[in-house]
Amino acid sequence: MILYTMMPNEMVFPEDEQIYSNYVTVPIEDGHLVVQQINGSDYKVIRLVCSNPMAYLNEQYTPGTVIQAMPQ
Repeated sequence: MILYTMMPNEMVFPEDEQIYSNYVTVPIEDGHLVVQQINGSDYKVIRLVCSNPMAYLNEQYTPGTVIQAMPQ
């Protein structure tokens, strides 16, 4: 069987589900960000999922960048 996906092997075949339990998918204007909650209002960017190549040049979406949640 061949699996065609843009997701990394770790997400398709997770070793430990607890690692992914605090990942959240956040919609952005160009696609989605996969982020990990660090504390109440800070999130670390894990991955950008987007079809717009220019979005990958945006430094805010670089994996490892810490972003703050928008107040609601």
